Amino acid sequence: MKNLTKTARILVLVLFILSGSNYAFSQVKQIEDPALTHSNYVSIDAAMNYVVPNYTYRNAIINGVNYNLGNNLAGAYQPIASLEIGHVFKIGQKNPFILRLNSGVSVASYSLNMIGNNNTTQTLSETFFQVPLAVSTHIPLIVFQPQSRYHALGLKFGGYYGVNIKREIQTDIIPELSNTTDFLLPAHQFGKFSLFAEAGISFTGTNGHSHEIGLRATHDMGPYLNFNNAPELPFLYNSLGIFYRWTFYCF
Repeated sequence: MKNLTKTARILVLVLFILSGSNYAFSQVKQIEDPALTHSNYVSIDAAMNYVVPNYTYRNAIINGVNYNLGNNLAGAYQPIASLEIGHVFKIGQKNPFILRLNSGVSVASYSLNMIGNNNTTQTLSETFFQVPLAVSTHIPLIVFQPQSRYHALGLKFGGYYGVNIKREIQTDIIPELSNTTDFLLPAHQFGKFSLFAEAGISFTGTNGHSHEIGLRATHDMGPYLNFNNAPELPFLYNSLGIFYRWTFYCF
């Protein structure tokens, strides 16, 4: 019992010291928000998304063949890369609220499994050229010791408009031997609108250059815009992934 009491006292003392230390360190002031002195920026990002079908439309006619989405079909990991420019708006005089308007270009790959007329599972792969438009802000984080960078939680919401620039269907011929055949499909057939949201942690230097890592989710709204009056109804996609963004030029 004495040992238990002694241990409890030690734990209480440790908790008291930790809480006092946390209070002391949490008072360390961050460097000034670099966004207050840099109104514009250019950045690039790379991401890996897990893509799954959007079951809003379960059937599609592609190249004259009817395909459908079966239950529990697996998705796939696909990359996306973006070049972004942004402008910073400062709202308020004392402790201004930071709001950014972001745009740029991105190239994203999407793929999903589908079931053809002969009940074989095939893979549709598409690459889209996208133009995003979004608003973002950030919330400063507590710093526990002096730092040379500004730490913040970034939040971004917006949408993409994308046009497919490559499309193909892959079909297994002999599954045991992993032999496949590819069917190239006409590109530039459709445009689509997508919504996306991001949350990430950023580390920004006094010169405005920063590194950010976070999560991004996308949702295709549908329906597609048909450019060439093609007799096709494509599928839509959802995705969830991780991204890294490097802001390399601020002015």
